Amino acid sequence: ALAWCMCALQPNAKQYPILAFSGSQGAGKSSATRRLQQLVDPSSITGRSLPRDERDLAASVSMRALLVFDNISSMAGWHSDTFSRLATGGAIAQRALHTTADEHFIAGAWPMIVNGIADIFGRPDLADRTLRIELSTPKVRLSDEELSARWEDAAPGLLGLLFDGISAGLRRIGQTKIENPPRMASAARWATAWSPGLGLSPDALAP
Repeated sequence: ALAWCMCALQPNAKQYPILAFSGSQGAGKSSATRRLQQLVDPSSITGRSLPRDERDLAASVSMRALLVFDNISSMAGWHSDTFSRLATGGAIAQRALHTTADEHFIAGAWPMIVNGIADIFGRPDLADRTLRIELSTPKVRLSDEELSARWEDAAPGLLGLLFDGISAGLRRIGQTKIENPPRMASAARWATAWSPGLGLSPDALAP
């Protein structure tokens, strides 16, 4: 989760790993998703269902800094292919309304959080771009009010910690190299650059 937050906050990144929460019903997937969204892209608009087609997805991408999809139970092949492109800087093309020839392109990379009961990220291309976290059902539950109060106390310190990491990453990224980098090489290089800013070893979070 820390690695994903740091990547999601990186300015003008070429790659953004997808964060996927899975777990049984009541494991807190939606709650965890909302808390991380509040750190990275505070908004009253929280998780939404998967888009029906690329036109709907393009509309979401064009208006958001962070894509959040909640309570996913299944995923079509085009979802997997398009999410993979968005994680690594691809493009979405859509026809202009009421035309057969004109197309609009949305290009770039976007950070993304998804959650669902089932593990739906089995396709190799998408799995290689995803950080998976399986949540266990909590033994003690808190009311929404108590959980929100605790989060409001913790969030400023967490955000400050992330900014320390960004500061270190921006200073170190030009001198950072990785031998035999993984598929998400740019994201791994960024993780190696910012880790010392949080008191971690440079290879603590790079695969």
